[in-house]
Amino acid sequence: MPTDLPPELLRTIFLHTAKLSTPACRTLCAVSSWVRHLALPVLYQTIFIRNTEHLDAFGTSITHPLACPPSPSFDPADAVRHLWVPHTFETHAFWTLAPLV
Repeated sequence: MPTDLPPELLRTIFLHTAKLSTPACRTLCAVSSWVRHLALPVLYQTIFIRNTEHLDAFGTSITHPLACPPSPSFDPADAVRHLWVPHTFETHAFWTLAPLV
């Protein structure tokens, strides 16, 4: 279904939606390649690691190439701006991330 909306307006709408919630951002990443190009960096801006499974998944996502990167030069680690870890999380688990930094 074609749209008559200007690309700038669509970009603003998609970026705003991506910033609203993680599930919305993940959904936008599946819409199309150009929307994924906008939304994927937003998805990686804030990482919340609740347990070792999250730590492993995050480590894998920043060390292995993405199947469909938004651009050839996109590096998920460069997009991270906030890394949240509960104070109850075992700090020794972060030694596995140390070589990545």
